[in-house]
Amino acid sequence: MKRMLLLAAVAAPFHPAASQSVPSSVATANVQRLAAWMPGELRCGGALVTATTLQRPWTALHWSGTRAPAQELRYRFRIDATGRPMSVRREGSGPAWGSADVAPSLAVSRFPAAAPHADCTLAYSLRQTSLADAPVGDLISYSLTPLSGRLAAEGWARIQPPDTSCLVEPRPRPLMQAFPDFLALPGTPGVKHWSMLAYDLDRKGRPIHVRVASSTGDPALDRAAAQAMRASRFAGGARTGCLYPMWRGPTTVAAPEAPAEDAMRPTGSTCPHDDTWVNPPRLRYAQPYHRRSIEGWAVIAFDVAPWGALGNLRVLASEPTEDFGTQALQVIGAATKPPSATGRTGCVERVLFKIGYGGLPAGDDPA
Repeated sequence: MKRMLLLAAVAAPFHPAASQSVPSSVATANVQRLAAWMPGELRCGGALVTATTLQRPWTALHWSGTRAPAQELRYRFRIDATGRPMSVRREGSGPAWGSADVAPSLAVSRFPAAAPHADCTLAYSLRQTSLADAPVGDLISYSLTPLSGRLAAEGWARIQPPDTSCLVEPRPRPLMQAFPDFLALPGTPGVKHWSMLAYDLDRKGRPIHVRVASSTGDPALDRAAAQAMRASRFAGGARTGCLYPMWRGPTTVAAPEAPAEDAMRPTGSTCPHDDTWVNPPRLRYAQPYHRRSIEGWAVIAFDVAPWGALGNLRVLASEPTEDFGTQALQVIGAATKPPSATGRTGCVERVLFKIGYGGLPAGDDPA
């Protein structure tokens, strides 16, 4: 049996906040708007289905002078017996900026597990909001997952009003910054939880009046973050109106079981079972799925020319979304096999996308 091609990624399951205070100055050439893809009605076989947990995609930024090329996205998928979306694929094509997290957010949503559904559709509509009118929680969420550039000063001013004494220079300096034991907190597969803490400082630099200003509603994280903030100490004297975020990254969404390679091998295949490569595949994870710690797989078929180049690449199957097939094509496509007298047809490679924690420092954390 041919060895499976393994794609291993490194993703920290938690991430203490680095410096997330309001920037002293942010240049804004145009007016930023917050864009959110909002899910609509879910229908399976024409019948309305209510989600158990429907995750919203992360928001994106765009400039007021640009117009989105797409105002609606529609996805088709099935729901397995556990209530998990599978075989997620977008209907139609064309650019849709700010939509990188739509399919991943759908992949981590959950639906009633009473009975599987084979034909489900869900449409997302684009909601565009000025930073002055956007929900503060959405602005905080974007600041913690900035997918499309730095948040403008107008957005930061909604999160933390600029007249607070905590922003007066020189700002308070942390003497001892405490954090929760993030690994001891119960995470959620594919979901990043955050807690924005508000607090004041007494003249000795001790946080007082610590409270949760906004959060994703994870009580364990809220309690642990507030406790850690109370244990922290700062230099700079008494201040009011301070904010600090802490978050716990998503736990892994395990891939569904992948089929055996031989079960997918085309009839009449002339490709031998071997792992020999002249230029091995370059193993890369799709970042939108890496950020949510979603695992997946794809089965790729291809032919090999006599000189070793790969051609006729196609996706035979992929789960939980079609994006894993697209990424697997990129992984396999640039590789080459050893030359042969006649070439080969009907080769099959199974690409597994796995998440692993390598303890990266915060500055290197791709999540």
